[in-house]
Amino acid sequence: MSKHCCLLIGMILSSLVVLPTTAVCVPVNFTGFTLENYPQTDNQTNNSAFVNMGPWNLATTTASQATNNGSVSVLYGNQNILGERIIGTLNPGGDDDVIGFVLGFNPGDTSNPSADYLLLDWKRTDQSFNFGDVSGGPFHDLTGNTTRGKGMRLSRVTGTPTADELWSTQTLVENPSGGVTQLGTAATLSTTGYTVNQDVLFDILYTSSRVVVTINGVTEFDVVGSFPEGRLGLYSGWMGNVNLPVYSNFTVGEPDETLKAIVNRTTGEIKLLNNTSDPIDFDVYELTSVGASLDPDGWNSLDDQNLDPVGTGFGQTWDESAGSSSSALMELFLLGSTGLDPAESLNLGLAYDTTIDAQDINLSFRNVLFDGASFGFVEYITSPPGDLNGDGEVTEADINAFVQALTNRTAFETNYPGVDADDLGDFNGNGKLDLGDVSGFILAVNAPGASAGSSSVPEPSTCLLFAIGLVGLFSRRLAAKCGAR
Repeated sequence: MSKHCCLLIGMILSSLVVLPTTAVCVPVNFTGFTLENYPQTDNQTNNSAFVNMGPWNLATTTASQATNNGSVSVLYGNQNILGERIIGTLNPGGDDDVIGFVLGFNPGDTSNPSADYLLLDWKRTDQSFNFGDVSGGPFHDLTGNTTRGKGMRLSRVTGTPTADELWSTQTLVENPSGGVTQLGTAATLSTTGYTVNQDVLFDILYTSSRVVVTINGVTEFDVVGSFPEGRLGLYSGWMGNVNLPVYSNFTVGEPDETLKAIVNRTTGEIKLLNNTSDPIDFDVYELTSVGASLDPDGWNSLDDQNLDPVGTGFGQTWDESAGSSSSALMELFLLGSTGLDPAESLNLGLAYDTTIDAQDINLSFRNVLFDGASFGFVEYITSPPGDLNGDGEVTEADINAFVQALTNRTAFETNYPGVDADDLGDFNGNGKLDLGDVSGFILAVNAPGASAGSSSVPEPSTCLLFAIGLVGLFSRRLAAKCGAR
């Protein structure tokens, strides 16, 4: 059963109330993809030819390269992906050459002097080559030896670039008919190659004005510009050896920024947040994780919370889907929905397994204003020292939590599940939160760059009053204990 199967069941059940007429999230069927090769290349370094890429092994949910050491090729679909979000898994195989995607590609672009599309590619090792023509030309022979460093790049391809330009992702003056221009540097993978035979989750938002590329939950590119219409393509350059690349379980859907999952990697807490300036209502949601980083035991579902019931019968409140696991958590509200005001959130408890920490959570949900399922966005946060309320930042809002952790640990653990007070509140290094941590906490709240939430950063006088209040509180407690003896 696919990871979206439970959500599909939810959509069908929800249709007893409102029948969806279109599906917003669509699984990619690779059997309809078309192969297109750039002109065959020869390795001028050792005078050996790279073959043209032959047919791929195509199934409904997977596409795997079948040709060893093929020249540059694109296997493209038949759908315009502008304005869409693409999610799926790539296993790069066992070679060290170039693998990735093209965005905005159109049929014939490998020989089109007016071609204009984006190239997202990844190289495992540093390497230099000089590619040449096998026959005809001169074309690849126009440009000489170039070096391609390991790492991930996002580039724009125009016209008909030579293999040396595609390899090195640059425009060379010797070729007047095309070139490659890098658009940005990957946040963490700019000089990091892929790991052989390891699945990688890609999440790509492709719109006319913005491209966002997220790898295993980490945003590597967020580029603003003007981007062309076109199709999704699987890109391969000179890949060979054993275990050839495999693309699997891709979906294309309209991004819906209304609902966001906030995942705290420190505490394991997951919240659903209304990310817009308008109220929203939803009646189904699903969290999935390829790396099994969900925690069904820590999940505080909306069903558990008995949220917004419209009665006591079946479907009159939120109901958890059967089969919840570390790979999928889902629930639906058959005969009602839950509304969130702007910036309002719902706490789903400690539903993220911080020991796995795969950072690969996907959020799907149904906004009652639209038919079908939508993709939500996922944001990962960590709790810095002093973040006693577990919202990912140190602000005045942490003061009450800090005081409660000092004065009533039981109440603190009930109100802030998953927050380790002795870890995040220990500023003097003795391994626990106590009065000796007050000054350190005040400095953290008042530090440059600390967020003040809806109000300003506390002034020193405010912090002083806070500290005096704490000391006074504990002095009174001590006096009461002494008087009782």
